[in-house]
Amino acid sequence: MQHWSLRDLSVEPSQPLVIDSSRGEARSVVIHLRAGQALSDHQVHERAHVVVVDGEVDVSADGQSVNGGP
Repeated sequence: MQHWSLRDLSVEPSQPLVIDSSRGEARSVVIHLRAGQALSDHQVHERAHVVVVDGEVDVSADGQSVNGGP
């Protein structure tokens, strides 16, 4: 089992950091977005999980939208 302290990772804004990848099964990617920034529409081949460390996020997919925070 792996463990990361997300608050302690040095991630530059808009420069995703892959911290784990399991051959098409799953990837763990850390993304630092500044307030008001957005990811463009894209598809992932693995399951997607969103963990918010600080701030808030709006996630939209398949015509549905959800807001979340830490």
